[in-house]
Amino acid sequence: MRAEITEYYATHGEFPDSEITYLDKASPVVPYEVSRIKWWDGTPSRLEVWYGGNDASTRNGVILLTPTVNDGNIVWVCSNHNLASFAFASTAVLPANCR
Repeated sequence: MRAEITEYYATHGEFPDSEITYLDKASPVVPYEVSRIKWWDGTPSRLEVWYGGNDASTRNGVILLTPTVNDGNIVWVCSNHNLASFAFASTAVLPANCR
């Protein structure tokens, strides 16, 4: 998905201005399963990776991938969601570059 967003930016000179859903699973059943990936066109625009599954430590958690443009290159910053209801309770389950 990052590649598609990067390509869109390279072609149009801006990020997409509408939401795009790349994956949407109604009911994931295994631990740590990604249930949704979508482009959010708000401020700031970002990719949201939603977790589902049956593990309480990750269920409903959302990782944010926020692009910034630096000298014409897109740099992606990974972070825990900024709202407590969507943030992972423990950062230990986040990828190392998101902690």
